Amino acid sequence: METIFKIFLLGLVVAIVNLLLDNVGASSYKFIVSLIGLITGLMLLVPELQTLFDTIRNLFDLW
Repeated sequence: METIFKIFLLGLVVAIVNLLLDNVGASSYKFIVSLIGLITGLMLLVPELQTLFDTIRNLFDLW
C-alpha cells in the first residue's frame, strides 16, 4: 500500500514540475522530467513485482 502512495506522490510532483516548466517557458524539458518520473516509478515497482512472482512461484510450487 505504501508503494501506491509513493507512485501517486511521484506523479503529482512530475505534474507540478511540468506545469512550472510550462509557465516559465522551458517546455522542452517536460519530456525529460516525465521520462525520469516514469523510470523512477518503474524502479519502485520492480521489487513489488519480484515479491509477487516469488509468491506465485511458491504458491504453485514451481522450480
